[in-house]
Amino acid sequence: MGVKRYITHTIAALNLGLNLELSAFGILNHAVQAGIQPQQTLTFLRGLEPEIPLLPQDIYNQASQIHRDIYKGYSTTKALANNLEAKGIKYHILKEDSTDQLKDLFWAYPESIKYL
Repeated sequence: MGVKRYITHTIAALNLGLNLELSAFGILNHAVQAGIQPQQTLTFLRGLEPEIPLLPQDIYNQASQIHRDIYKGYSTTKALANNLEAKGIKYHILKEDSTDQLKDLFWAYPESIKYL
């Protein structure tokens, strides 16, 4: 998905008489899901409508909300572990005791472990 598609989406939304704020919100969601950097998204949205009341923090907050929805409330590490487990991939996660941050991650396909 590129910027041209967002422009087309916005023009179509405006032609339908939708509020720009609503179409900007949709564009924001699509941009976050597509992995477009927040600053690039903000620049694009401000190019469409210079008066749009968006701050960089709004973009980051929306990205965080989308990621929480994708991860189903789990931390990034736990979501990864759940995904690996669901696919039958062996893994071991080592976390820092004091901060609970990921320190090391080992994963391997079951077939690969046979050769160790």
